[in-house]
Amino acid sequence: MGISNLLQFLKPIIKNSHISKYKNEVVGVDIMCWIHRGLISCAYDIVTDQYNDSYLNFIEKMLVPIYNYNIKVVFVFDGEELPEKKKENMIRKNRREKAKMELQEIISKVKNPRTNEMVLKKCIQAISVSKEIIDSVKEFCRKKNIDYIISPYEADAQLSYLCRMGFISCAISEDSDLLVYGCPRVLYKLKNTGECNEISLMPINDLIDWNVINKIKNPLSNSYNEFYITPIKKLQNSDDYDSDISLDEETSVECINNDSYYSK
Repeated sequence: MGISNLLQFLKPIIKNSHISKYKNEVVGVDIMCWIHRGLISCAYDIVTDQYNDSYLNFIEKMLVPIYNYNIKVVFVFDGEELPEKKKENMIRKNRREKAKMELQEIISKVKNPRTNEMVLKKCIQAISVSKEIIDSVKEFCRKKNIDYIISPYEADAQLSYLCRMGFISCAISEDSDLLVYGCPRVLYKLKNTGECNEISLMPINDLIDWNVINKIKNPLSNSYNEFYITPIKKLQNSDDYDSDISLDEETSVECINNDSYYSK
């Protein structure tokens, strides 16, 4: 999800961290990421239309280290589909439907589909998050007294806003778009042990390649190395831009420098 290779580009400032760093604070969770991760364990049942809500167990396990440090959590759900992503979402939907058809054909030919590696691979490719799954997670929130927000559109922009405004101390996600939206602190690859990777835009000066960084100019202040600005357009190698072009760092920097990419 997000801009291709962005996390790889930011590898010099990715730090090993632990959720305990945010003891007694408030964190936001891109809950769709946890739902997708949880669905992997029950992908066969979900794709073959059999009841299985073990993805809720995954969410509960992920909450354990958070609650161990008296951290308040806020789940953020995706809202309406972004108009710019309709074509991309349709492509993804068709891809999932194709995988489901191929899955049914494979299932008809194997003896033990639940343990068949190819079947499981196709299940993961075909899986989609239904309204029923979303509703079950919301009901889980109500039972567990977990606050949740339904974003106007995608959760990444909402989480970034909450973090920039100080409503949450950091965001937990697997989506690099939060960084594009200027989210100050994002935790990636959170484990149920509390270990995680953290990217903070605060020490952005620690990036190694100054030749690239010094070319990134804030059109609002006419200064350099100011990362608290919000793009209103996606770069060409993001997943909701209607193009097959993959940009390199230099070309992406030129796009970032364009005034039309930012809100005034």
